[in-house]
Amino acid sequence: MNSTYLENGTDTKMISTPLYMYLWVTFMNVAMFITGFFGNTLVIIVILRYKNMKTITNCCLLNLSMSDLLTLTICQTSALMEFFSHDRWILGEALCQMIPFLEILVTHASILIMLGISYGRYFAVCYPLESYSTCSRTRAFMMMASAWIFAGISAMPFIFMSHTETAKFTNDNTEVTVCRTHISQVWQRIFIVVSFIAFFVIPCFILAFVYSKTIYTVITESKKIENATNVSKQNSMKSRQQLVVMLLMIVILFFLFVLPMRIVILWLVFENPRTIGSLGFEGYYNIIWIARVLQYTNSAVNPIIYNVFSVKFRKAFAKLLFSSKRQTRQLSLTSSGGRTAIRYSFVKSSIKETEFH
Repeated sequence: MNSTYLENGTDTKMISTPLYMYLWVTFMNVAMFITGFFGNTLVIIVILRYKNMKTITNCCLLNLSMSDLLTLTICQTSALMEFFSHDRWILGEALCQMIPFLEILVTHASILIMLGISYGRYFAVCYPLESYSTCSRTRAFMMMASAWIFAGISAMPFIFMSHTETAKFTNDNTEVTVCRTHISQVWQRIFIVVSFIAFFVIPCFILAFVYSKTIYTVITESKKIENATNVSKQNSMKSRQQLVVMLLMIVILFFLFVLPMRIVILWLVFENPRTIGSLGFEGYYNIIWIARVLQYTNSAVNPIIYNVFSVKFRKAFAKLLFSSKRQTRQLSLTSSGGRTAIRYSFVKSSIKETEFH
């Protein structure tokens, strides 16, 4: 969340940020942005580019990568701008309303997408015949669209709760524009609690049940196939096991990385402002930024999980990266001179003739 949760007054105390905070906040955020942006972009490209990657599960993971990219490019960058400008808001009223809305939207959408993916795996593993007859890409697309729409509706109140206002630095009485999300009315606090329960607590229990049942079924089926001589069935089971473990890791890390920020939000909403103020500037902002960095880490770590646990993703990533290098080399050879280009083209055509004749 942006720091709009943090203050209820109209005065802001101008305190110089310690050097170590600049260093660790900058380093961690830059590392997470580069890792997440590069990784999620690769995921989207390989799913859209390679036909064998266009499975129903991967189409859902594509939506998850889109959600992570929105978090990194919009929410993280705006939070950093606010940090380096000492809480000043320079992006205008419209973005002050839209960014908190987008941050909640992508978080809720991610949870709903994971619920959809996990239910699909549960259905495919535990009820394969029914899954084969009912699952389709059209239904998957409709499910993803519904997830984004419902997440957007659930985040709408933040548009009305967030706005810019004028504050004063108490040191020199300088007026600055800040972005605030005031959560003081009863309905606003009820909304925060209901959102936490509906989009965190309940999904956590649902996913715990779904994966416990899925893992139990996979283990039971694996024992039956261990002694079988059918290689294709064994390979299919290994692939299924890899996918289940990968999705389980995504879910576990999501809740671990997002939970601190959810707790911080509840704490800021319900804790006495004097108690929060007693932490001091450094204590307060370190808590906020640790929670933020963990949330941004969640948006960066998924492509790493795909690469570690999925052979298909690992091969697709390698194919994309190495093919890009080959194309770059070909272009450099072609542009280095006519004679070299002719020789290189001749070698390629000779190879093709050798392969197909």
